[in-house]
Amino acid sequence: MFPGLYINVVLGFIVRFWGVCGTLVIKRSWRHTSFRFLEDYVAVAPVKSERNSEKLRMKWDPCTETCFYLLLLVAWLLPLSSKHTATGINIQCVGKEREALLTFKQGIQADSCGLLSSWVGPECCNWYGIHCSNRSGHVISLDLRGIINPQGGCSLEGNVSSSLVELKHLKYLDLSWNSFQGQPIPSFIGSFYNLKYLNLSYAGFGGEIPHQLGNLSSLTSLDLANHGTLLAKSLGWLSHLTLLRDIKLSAVDLSLATDWMQVVNNLPCLSSLRMDWCSLSSSVPSSLAYTNSSTTLHVLDLGQNQLHDSSILQWVSNLSRISTGLEYLDVSENRIQGPIPTTFGNYMHSLVHLHLHGNLLQGPIPDAFGNMHSLSVLQLQSNRFQGSISPVLGNMHSLSYLDLSSNALEGLVPGSIFELNPLEHLDLSYNNFQGIQFSPSQGNLCCLQTLLLSNNNISNDFSSIIEPFSGCANNSLVALYISNNRLWGSIPNAIGAFSSLEELILDSNQLNGTISPSLGQLSGLELLVLSSNSLRGTLSDHHLSNLSRLEVVDLSDNPELVINISAKWVPPFQLDTIILRSCKSPYFPKWLVTPVNLSYIDISNTGISDTIPTSFWDSFLSKLNYLNLSNNEIHGPLPTIPPAIGFAVNPDYNKPNFGVVQKIDLSSNRMEGAVPSFLGNATVLLLNNNRFSGSIASFCPKARTHLTILDVSDNLLSGELPDCWQAFECLLALRLDNNNFVGKLPPSLGAVNSLQYLSMRNNGFNGELQISLQKNWTNLRFLDLAHNSFSGHIPVGMGHIPVGNGSTPSGIEILDLRSNKFFGKLPLSLCQLSSLRVLDLSYNQISGTIPECISHLQAMTNSVHDYEYGGRVYYPDGRHGDESYSLSDMIMWKKKEQSFVHTLGVVTYMAISDNQLEGHIPSGISCLRGLLSLDFARNNLTGSIPPEIGKMTSLEFLDLSRNRLSGQIPSNLANLNFVGTLDLSYNNLSGQIPTGTQLQHLDPAAYMGNPGLCGTPLPECTRDPAYKNMSKGDNIAQKENDGTDIFPRLYVSVVLGFIVGFWGFCGTLVIKRSCRHTYFLFVEDMYDRLYVMAVVTIPKMLYAQVKDLHSQPFRSEKTKIGSMVSAALVSILIGLAASNLRIIPYEAPAYSIVMGFLLPLTIPLLLCRADMQRVIQSTGSLLLAFLLGSVATVIGTVVAYWIVPMRSLGPDSWKIAAALMGSYIGGAVNYVAISEALGISSSVMAAGVAADNVICAIYFMVLFALASKVPPETSELSTEIGIDSMSNSGNKFIVLALSAAIAVSFATCKSADCLTKLFGLQGAMLPIATAISVALATLFPAVFSFLAPFAEPMSLVLMQVFFAVIGASGSIWNVINTAPSIFLFALVQVTVHLAIILGLGKLIGFELKLLLLASNANIGGPTTACGMATAKGWNTLTVPGILAGIFGISIATFLGIGFGLTVLKHM
Repeated sequence: MFPGLYINVVLGFIVRFWGVCGTLVIKRSWRHTSFRFLEDYVAVAPVKSERNSEKLRMKWDPCTETCFYLLLLVAWLLPLSSKHTATGINIQCVGKEREALLTFKQGIQADSCGLLSSWVGPECCNWYGIHCSNRSGHVISLDLRGIINPQGGCSLEGNVSSSLVELKHLKYLDLSWNSFQGQPIPSFIGSFYNLKYLNLSYAGFGGEIPHQLGNLSSLTSLDLANHGTLLAKSLGWLSHLTLLRDIKLSAVDLSLATDWMQVVNNLPCLSSLRMDWCSLSSSVPSSLAYTNSSTTLHVLDLGQNQLHDSSILQWVSNLSRISTGLEYLDVSENRIQGPIPTTFGNYMHSLVHLHLHGNLLQGPIPDAFGNMHSLSVLQLQSNRFQGSISPVLGNMHSLSYLDLSSNALEGLVPGSIFELNPLEHLDLSYNNFQGIQFSPSQGNLCCLQTLLLSNNNISNDFSSIIEPFSGCANNSLVALYISNNRLWGSIPNAIGAFSSLEELILDSNQLNGTISPSLGQLSGLELLVLSSNSLRGTLSDHHLSNLSRLEVVDLSDNPELVINISAKWVPPFQLDTIILRSCKSPYFPKWLVTPVNLSYIDISNTGISDTIPTSFWDSFLSKLNYLNLSNNEIHGPLPTIPPAIGFAVNPDYNKPNFGVVQKIDLSSNRMEGAVPSFLGNATVLLLNNNRFSGSIASFCPKARTHLTILDVSDNLLSGELPDCWQAFECLLALRLDNNNFVGKLPPSLGAVNSLQYLSMRNNGFNGELQISLQKNWTNLRFLDLAHNSFSGHIPVGMGHIPVGNGSTPSGIEILDLRSNKFFGKLPLSLCQLSSLRVLDLSYNQISGTIPECISHLQAMTNSVHDYEYGGRVYYPDGRHGDESYSLSDMIMWKKKEQSFVHTLGVVTYMAISDNQLEGHIPSGISCLRGLLSLDFARNNLTGSIPPEIGKMTSLEFLDLSRNRLSGQIPSNLANLNFVGTLDLSYNNLSGQIPTGTQLQHLDPAAYMGNPGLCGTPLPECTRDPAYKNMSKGDNIAQKENDGTDIFPRLYVSVVLGFIVGFWGFCGTLVIKRSCRHTYFLFVEDMYDRLYVMAVVTIPKMLYAQVKDLHSQPFRSEKTKIGSMVSAALVSILIGLAASNLRIIPYEAPAYSIVMGFLLPLTIPLLLCRADMQRVIQSTGSLLLAFLLGSVATVIGTVVAYWIVPMRSLGPDSWKIAAALMGSYIGGAVNYVAISEALGISSSVMAAGVAADNVICAIYFMVLFALASKVPPETSELSTEIGIDSMSNSGNKFIVLALSAAIAVSFATCKSADCLTKLFGLQGAMLPIATAISVALATLFPAVFSFLAPFAEPMSLVLMQVFFAVIGASGSIWNVINTAPSIFLFALVQVTVHLAIILGLGKLIGFELKLLLLASNANIGGPTTACGMATAKGWNTLTVPGILAGIFGISIATFLGIGFGLTVLKHM
């Protein structure tokens, strides 16, 4: 062995020595290089700096050369020592460095990856992450990078020990992706002079970057990216690292480093610079030099900074002149303003990625972009680029990704874009493109995968867009998004050619055709969205038969699209989401039972009239997250499913599934039976507006539930509430209103401390409201207990309900205890409800005074209200993310119950009317300046109206009527510019009404019942207060003395007159017997005469009047004046003149009797002939023509209301339009009924009658002119309806029939009044009386036909009395100012009516006389129709004309009120 070893040593020495050292002897430059090599690997002397090395080279001499050769010999002999074996090299680490590493390990507190588990034993070079020099054994690399994986990874945690300073030969250091707990970057790292690679990214370091890193002169790569915990006030230290090629400072705070641009410009070797998320500013120095700038820059990332100035783009453009090899540029999300420099891009021929998105760049896209022939990715989205796309973009032949979305680009999309064959992704969405300029090469886009054109203004036939892509693009296109445009047409057959299509989204367009069955050829389709269009036709299972990968289907809001899929069809796909809302599907889609993966189902408002199969619930309950079947006609009971089957919920009650709301909405159907318990496992449960009945005791769960919203309102549920509410700990909103619940509230309801909304209105709950129910309602914001029978005192603790935690609205906001039996005084604790915006305590028995502290209701003092939280409940503790749920609330607003949802947050309302309050109105009420409505009516309040109330300038409604207020109306009440309803009636107010814009235009009824009030709109004051103060000395005193002397003389005169008058007459009768007999005979004779007149003459007159009504209704109009005006107008004019001439007062208690009692009596009297069965049978074609005329009147009303401005009438504008519409379908009685129901002011009502009379006079002349060429009929038939049969019946039967008619009318009106009060339908008495009268006349036709001839004349008399009262209550000036606009409205209305009925009637084929008579019955009513038929000799149409008119009277009131409230009010 030894001889062989010696031979190897000798041979190795010769070859190595002379092969290497001989070369070094010959060539001097190689000797210098070898010397530097020895410095790195031979531990002979400490490491020297570059300057010391240079000195050593300068001292090279023959002696040094000899030493060099000796050292070289030793270096080559060392590997041949005893350590060099046949198996390889065994290097031992330096002991000092090993100890330093172990000290570092001791500073690590946690090692979840086990990175340091191998750090044991003497050989540190074999440890994980350690690399030593093969020659010297020094540690030259330390790589302890944390492990990152999708599951979260692992890392080192602890501190970096300063012992690492011993690793003086370190060239590579990587401590990235660890957690050093905010420790500053150790400054000793700056002593690693040999370090070339440093990576401390995302290692948990914090604080300022040490400037000592500037000593690392050999460094070529630096990575200090972090999560925003590092900062640098200056980058001057970076300028010393001239060898740096790669720099990554992502998320380092450089907001104070204003020198960053100068430093970057002086790094000559720079290749990659990433300084994104660094808060860089864009101040470009004017003297910035580029002499030392890098010529090898390839990557520049400055995204997510604060480079607002567009000069940064000019700086980048200047750099690109020097570094022509730039390949990646990102300055996105910087809010850069202004246009892109025109030279930008001229020298970027090598650029591959350009990211300028998320800025504020303006102007057109520069043509210089066309020079970037190497560009592959271009992102310009989310800017403000304008104009059209330049065709030069088509020169970028390498472009594969183009995003121009969210700009202001317009015009046509140029065809050159579609000539970019490598294009894979094209996004032009959220612009204003009007169309696409197609290119002949468009079919060559063989790589196109994503085409996004949503939210533009593209108006094309959909087939014209996709057909040009029918080339090879149909094999590559994966996603097609063209939603929110104006596409029209059908889904064509060409769609089936796109075999690779996975996502098709065309929602919110104007597609109005059918869906081609070729849609079923898209076997790879996963997402299909065609919602919010006008698609029609039928979607069958053939359209879906091959879509095996389909997951999401949204066809909602296509009202004409019929879903007709066989119940036995088995779908090939596993749907996750299906939305068919507002389509047509008459039957329940039983095919949905098969795809058991469904989690989201919305088939609401589809017209389903079917039952839900039990198998449906069995299939989905384990996975379903959302189910909406609302607004259908689904009927039948729900199945009872065992508790084991139910919605899957998180078994950990304290860890709900975030982002998921498991909701069931079955509202607005016809479901019946009991509420099944399995539905309680949902999170949101809406069962309102159904027919569920019985108790909800079976709904009680056996364990805690996750139910947050429960709405069972508007059902037939009954019984007492079960005492199991402690199981509903998550309940936020509970709605039980409009049911038949009774009894007291269960104690467990107070355990629901998360409750925010509680509504129990309109039930039969009773008992006292215990404070124990409230002590845990810490989040309650809405409490509605109106229309129940709760009693006792309002709880003193009502104002002590604690507020929430501050993250959501706190404190109770709406408190509605209306229509209960609460009594006692208002508790002072109410004043502590600082968030209260709505307070309604009306219709109770509350007594005492209004507390002075009412001014402390803070939420009512602000005129700016909160829109964000109104009507919404919020999930606590972030449950379900930011999800909230919108709820409505019924509020008595301006004397009508109205539902508020989205505007509930702006309503401020206080009502304590109809109680027994006394005392004065506190002056502090004026502090509630945010109040919109204040109602203290019908109490016993005394004193004067507080003058400060005029400061409540937000008030729209103020009602202080029917109290005992006295004094004058405060003058600053005229400052209430927004008040639309003011009622001060029936008090003891006096003096002149203050002058103001609003107060003089209110209805006089607002001031009636105050005898001392005067001034507009009441009669003018006879003696102005100022006049009374102008004393004129003795004259006035004398008048006062004269006034006091008159009373004794008056008394004497009265006594003498009584004595003379009484004994002068009665004494004669006592003394002279003959006079006495003569007088008594005269009295008896007068009695007999009056009796005969009452029994005989009056019935005959009534009979003659009735007969005249049916035979010659126009007899009263044969005079010249009578032909121009009607009896109604004459009555109004007489009343108007009498009141304005001060003959009769503007207001009197008798007027209320006429309006409240005599007016309702006219309805049943006039509708005795309203036998609907006879009307339909007898009128024939005339009834169809009449219905056509009614439709024409409705259309004419809409057109007239749109054309004629009546906004000056205020809220009366739409009301008078509705009243005239009812009048032109029925008659005057409908006009009156609608006016009363909608609350039209007297002046506007009188003006409407005046305008109507003029219009009717003109209109009837036009009708008779059109009928002049229609010949009369030859046959003659009786035109009387059961009148002559009564002529010989005797006067006693006539009187009896008249009395019976009046009695029936009284009974009908009383029934209507009771129903109105029972159901709380304010203003609905006349419509209900109409409905009852029509029903009675139809059910008992013989009886009411007998009464009709006597009831109708009486109704006409009562109508004239009503019109006279209307005139008396009106102001002649208001009539004159109002009538012209109403006249113009009515003129347009009847003109459109005539045009439509004649035009469409002729097309349908009706005779002209039928159309003219039907129009007459519409506009004038049954009497004018009868008169026209009689005058023209159309004897066969006389009776049908009357019946058609009566039919119109029967329906017009309901049509007018309904159309006014639903349509005209919102126009």
